[in-house]
Amino acid sequence: MVIIVAVRFFGISRSVLRYSGRLLSHDITFRLLLHIRSRFFKAIDTAPASQLLGYRSGILLSSVTSDVDELQNYYVRVFTPLLIAVLVSLVAFVFLKAYSPAAAWVALTLLTLNGVAVPLGIRRLSRGLGSKLVRLRSDLSHHWVEHAQGF
Repeated sequence: MVIIVAVRFFGISRSVLRYSGRLLSHDITFRLLLHIRSRFFKAIDTAPASQLLGYRSGILLSSVTSDVDELQNYYVRVFTPLLIAVLVSLVAFVFLKAYSPAAAWVALTLLTLNGVAVPLGIRRLSRGLGSKLVRLRSDLSHHWVEHAQGF
């Protein structure tokens, strides 16, 4: 009877904790984005018109919408999982070290190698795609603004 209740408790608490973690991480991310956007708009508002002459309206629109929104993906999909991976690796190392120090060092070495080699390999494979994406989004935004101004 105790085992059945424990399984139900941990099953429900897993869902609640996962939801709470996502809610907290998204809340922190959106607060950071609010701060970044407000600083961006203040910088544009206080900038003299001569500094903005070199930018097309599509580039400014693209910066406001896509570049700042990409930071949301950074905080939620890059920074938080990296922090969690480091903490879990350290906890696993401490736990394994109590039973077998050699296994703990092997596990820490493999986890570190995996945490460094895989991102570097992916970065090498996707080299140049980011700048191409930014240029294409900027051109698309420019065409949409020109089209809207034509109406």
